[in-house]
Amino acid sequence: MSNKKPISKKDKKFLIQKSLSALENISYYKTLKILESYYKKYDFDDELLYHLGMLYDHLGQVFLNGFRTKPHAKKSNQYFNKAIYIFNKALKFNHKSYRALYGIGKVYRNQKKYEKALQYSKKAYKIALKEKAKSVYGIGFIYEMMGKNKDAERWYLKEIKDKGINDFAVVTNYIIFSNRVYRQKMDTIAEQAFKLYKQKSNSFKNSVFGREIKHDIDIILYKNNPFKHIKQINLQKKKPK
Repeated sequence: MSNKKPISKKDKKFLIQKSLSALENISYYKTLKILESYYKKYDFDDELLYHLGMLYDHLGQVFLNGFRTKPHAKKSNQYFNKAIYIFNKALKFNHKSYRALYGIGKVYRNQKKYEKALQYSKKAYKIALKEKAKSVYGIGFIYEMMGKNKDAERWYLKEIKDKGINDFAVVTNYIIFSNRVYRQKMDTIAEQAFKLYKQKSNSFKNSVFGREIKHDIDIILYKNNPFKHIKQINLQKKKPK
């Protein structure tokens, strides 16, 4: 039996908002101190433990990726292990916590332990479906990191179907994936199309259809690289008068 006090709905909402803000703004230390101070006094349910674990997971990524600091594998693993410890506490509170299962899968994904990551993430997905909870499970991203693009695309589309086209995270994840996979192929095809277009007659180029074709080619060639069509300008320093 815990000697901690039950946390109020108001405090719980405050801590979740603080956690989400910290994740968005990459400011983990201060928020971790706040959540840890509350955790010493109050009972956390699996949702609050999930947010606490996610902060440690993201802090581990900071040291792993060298963002704003030098890469430090030992330090990142300490934070990742702390995150897994907290997620496992959440599972003790609720053994069907899809949040905690997803959190563990995410840590393993960051550590490139992809098979374990898939195991936990897919388990989270199944439980969430049964509970009719909409969430992002990161399964497509795991397959993408494994180099399995067909499986990645299948799961990205599953996430869009499950959560809806209006969800920013799932839509942008799929756009980034699609852009990486298909952009190079489209560039090659568009460059060939442009060569063929240049061989066409001026009457075709000036026709409505010809202008539409050129517009579509430009979208592929230039929107992928907005500086591609800008000619190099030789800037010479003016001689002083």
